[in-house]
Amino acid sequence: MKTTKEFPATHSMSTEWFVVDEDGNIALFDFNENGPIPEIVPDENDSYFMTSEKDLGATDSDSIDYLELTDEQVEELMSDAVSPDKIDIIDQPYDYFVQIDEANKKEFFEVFRDKIDFCLSHKHGIYFVWYVYDEEKPEFHRNREKETFLKTVKRAVHMHTDAYDTEFYRAEEITKWKLPFYCYQQEYDPNYPAKRVNVPKVPFKEDQIPEHQRHKLVRLPLKFSECTEFKIDDFIDDCRGY
Repeated sequence: MKTTKEFPATHSMSTEWFVVDEDGNIALFDFNENGPIPEIVPDENDSYFMTSEKDLGATDSDSIDYLELTDEQVEELMSDAVSPDKIDIIDQPYDYFVQIDEANKKEFFEVFRDKIDFCLSHKHGIYFVWYVYDEEKPEFHRNREKETFLKTVKRAVHMHTDAYDTEFYRAEEITKWKLPFYCYQQEYDPNYPAKRVNVPKVPFKEDQIPEHQRHKLVRLPLKFSECTEFKIDDFIDDCRGY
């Protein structure tokens, strides 16, 4: 999921990466600037474990990273979706899960191809688009983006990818996502545990990730369904922070 985060980098260790539990459930871990990340992480050109900025799944014929959600997972992800005319992409141009009209897919790709981060379902035409309106572009370009969004998108969900960040990290302030992953987030201080902030109705499973990518998953001897919080460096040797 493309955010303002980078991984890895000399000035920042913020990242999102995938972890699998004893039941084969996948969790998305979001760590702030200080990590922690395993020492096994090599340089940015050759990731040995699966981040959500890279290695999301396989690459399709359009050179887009993709995972194929089940029908039930798509239903959960898009449960709060609205028609495109209900969304203000000018004030909120970032971070959308969109379902596109297959008949207008070519036009959608012509305008938004370089803004598609990944595909979550070819069957349902679900894509994550990280930037749908560029106010710095000429007016005719902005108008085309608006018109194409309205014409080609059947429904969309606006997702704040950093919605879990809160000053005091109080659970009651957390805005829930409708993602098919267990989600954990750790605030800046590495002494605090990662906290579970999303429990999916139909969890995304390890066997939904292409087999050739599964060796990159970090495996933990616990069950996400039972763990509301924990420190991941208690399970992985040689973790480092910022």
